[in-house]
Amino acid sequence: MNVVSLDMIEAFLFDVDMDFPVPLSDKVVLNKYAVKLYEKATLCCEIDNGTIVGMVAGYTENIINNMAYIALVGVKKEYRGNGIASNLIKQFIDISNNKKINKIHVYTDCSNINAISMYEKLGFKIFNFDNEPRPKDKHYLLEL
Repeated sequence: MNVVSLDMIEAFLFDVDMDFPVPLSDKVVLNKYAVKLYEKATLCCEIDNGTIVGMVAGYTENIINNMAYIALVGVKKEYRGNGIASNLIKQFIDISNNKKINKIHVYTDCSNINAISMYEKLGFKIFNFDNEPRPKDKHYLLEL
């Protein structure tokens, strides 16, 4: 099992920051977000030569309605197209199953066609909460 350090998480966030339809740094302070993920998130990472090249970060503890949340899915550009994101989400699903969690939800930007296709192939379905907090994003739910 790989040990992921705070420095590795922070470096990864800075590497993929501008790869999202809305840069991460427009939503969060990257170094503070790295600390939050390091301290509180369930991390599934692909590591190459001591560097995170793909990450799924989410929350499987202290959750509401027995529903996990995937907060971040990212893969460095040069590693894309190899199924890394799908495999990391499957790891997150396995962790959630082992914790007897019965749902996982995730948001993605409406323009992120690759993410939308991946979530749908993995069995996630469009879902909207009452008073949806992010109405401009697509919200997906996977029932376990």
